[in-house]
Amino acid sequence: MTDTAQLALPPFFVLLCEVFETFVVRKESDCVFSPKPISRILYFVFISVCLTALIGEVLSRSGSSHGVKWWYLILFLIFLMIRPRTLVADPAGLASYSLYGMRRIFIPWADISRVSSDWHEEHSRLWTSMGYNVAVTDRFGRRIEHGIHNQDQGRFLDVLRKHVPAARFDAGLYDWHP
Repeated sequence: MTDTAQLALPPFFVLLCEVFETFVVRKESDCVFSPKPISRILYFVFISVCLTALIGEVLSRSGSSHGVKWWYLILFLIFLMIRPRTLVADPAGLASYSLYGMRRIFIPWADISRVSSDWHEEHSRLWTSMGYNVAVTDRFGRRIEHGIHNQDQGRFLDVLRKHVPAARFDAGLYDWHP
């Protein structure tokens, strides 16, 4: 494999995963709460760099596992797992997609037992992200969270207000408009 192909293949693969997720999730409903564009770009870069480094490291050491920097794999898996989820609300309930649309958690509207929120801050060297996370919990303990990295929190709360009784919202959250 040429060096150019080795560098271009992982970002292309991650881009295909992003496109796959977009089409799989968008066909579910037109009420989609995807990660904010800056979050998508950052995670795309992080995941692509880790995958490129991992493939480069493995290919350069073919036949020998000595000296392979497995922390590239660990970073890749961490970024893949903490990547913000895409949320979809449809007439049947609320769904959360992770791993580029391959893993789905679904909560029917009737099973929602609590809607809560909490203040959340994320600090980095470059900026601080802050805002409210809105968590939806069902009677079995499954949880779907609209975090600070997802788009359109106000519309998300409006959708919840339409389908979930006010008694299941934490105090003050039902009337709160971001």
